[in-house]
Amino acid sequence: PILVVEDNPETIFAYEKYFQESNYQMISARTLNAAKQALVAFQPIAIMLDILLEKENTWAFLLETNSNETTRNIPILVISVVDNEKQVMARGAEGFLIKPVDRFSLLNKLSRLVKQGRQQKLLLIDDDKTWRYVLKQLLVHIPLDILEAADGREGIRLAQVENPDCIVLDFNMPELSGIEVLNQLKSNGSTSTIPVIVNTSKQLEPEEQKFLAQHTVAILSKESLSQEVALAQLREALRKAGLFLDT
Repeated sequence: PILVVEDNPETIFAYEKYFQESNYQMISARTLNAAKQALVAFQPIAIMLDILLEKENTWAFLLETNSNETTRNIPILVISVVDNEKQVMARGAEGFLIKPVDRFSLLNKLSRLVKQGRQQKLLLIDDDKTWRYVLKQLLVHIPLDILEAADGREGIRLAQVENPDCIVLDFNMPELSGIEVLNQLKSNGSTSTIPVIVNTSKQLEPEEQKFLAQHTVAILSKESLSQEVALAQLREALRKAGLFLDT
């Protein structure tokens, strides 16, 4: 969960839309008292803080959160209409954005804070070596450690051993199909929460479409697209999975 400390209803509504179809759950708090209760109840992985909450001492909250042993490791992203980045960073914030903020900038910044200091891992499970090469070329400018598996069994093994941040899974494979691999991943506690993006050249049946929509963050087509379109779709899917994409 991401704790959003914000008192403007329109801004909260915008953030709710931004988090839809992402890998994050938004918990909102309109007062600092509610925020402190949410910190205990939900143990968020990051905090988004409006530093100018009406009638609230948010500067004290920022300092307190960073000095408290139970909360000091939670990264805080301050979002403000005033450009006071130097002040908030000096008081312990780990990120800053100016309002209004767009969806890409917000999700990218959050993902960078959550994964700071750790190389992101992406696992490609596809029996087609050529297609794995195509995907790697599309991802060459994104900071990723890319792992490869040429079949479903090896993919499941690597997922358990390497715990990647995201998996791109081919739907049509011999031996274990994409659905069988997905079922095994989701039924294993060590891999059940890893976001999965399905890549397919198959025309999906309605039941397959419904199943994949419930268990994956995105469904991408292998059908011939321009490189620009394919890259845009892949980047959007990776953002939904919670990866940061800038270098």
